[in-house]
Amino acid sequence: MTQNLPYPNTDRAELKNPPLARVLAQIRWPDLTTFDLDQVVAHIVKNLGPVYPFKHEETEVEVLVNQSGGAQEQSRGKIVRFFSGDEQWSLAVGLNFIALESTDYTNHNDFVDRLLVGLDAVNECATIPRFSRIGYRYTNRIVGQADLNLLEEHFVPAVLGGHLVSPVDADLVHSMTESVYRVDSSYLLMRSARLGNGQSIDPTLRPVDEPSWILDLDAYEEGRLDNERGTVQAQLNRLSGIASNHFRGVVTDQFYERYDS
Repeated sequence: MTQNLPYPNTDRAELKNPPLARVLAQIRWPDLTTFDLDQVVAHIVKNLGPVYPFKHEETEVEVLVNQSGGAQEQSRGKIVRFFSGDEQWSLAVGLNFIALESTDYTNHNDFVDRLLVGLDAVNECATIPRFSRIGYRYTNRIVGQADLNLLEEHFVPAVLGGHLVSPVDADLVHSMTESVYRVDSSYLLMRSARLGNGQSIDPTLRPVDEPSWILDLDAYEEGRLDNERGTVQAQLNRLSGIASNHFRGVVTDQFYERYDS
């Protein structure tokens, strides 16, 4: 695993009005012979209940594609989500992962600290020899016709996709562009999308009742990953830096003028 940090994090939350719809980080591990999810949940309730007073249970579903090309959903077990009082922070835990999501992201260090506190609660109840995936994801969403009309001024052409090539006398209804970059041992999945009312790029992102444009940056590392707390923190710092550096490369000076005022 890459130990150096060639991509130091610079918070986009330093903007006074950043267009972040949500920030999400997830740590996954392989199937374990022993993992008592109910015990983990009870421990989180006991230790983090005041921070996350609300709880919701759901089923994790995996979509399997058979040889004939058909898709079949298969349950992977229970997911328990804990929510802050204002429901702007969510800590989720399942048999193979823990994840933190926020729609009120203020800075990277606070976000990582919250995730590591949740991971500490899991590690106090379970032995996880290694992790299999660590990801850090920023989802930006532009709404409002005035800002949508300025996309070409705020972002470089490479991330605008079909927004730049609409036929004459045609209104763009939906467009999506996807790219995957390798950065040393890590990857960055970038998706941009022009969406209509009520549309979203994936089930984890709540849609809005108006047209929007999404820039989604998901930096991740996969493989046999060290479970030591300091190494995980360093990896989260690095992945956040990869996504943030790419973001700074696809926005213009006009973008900063608009979202830093």
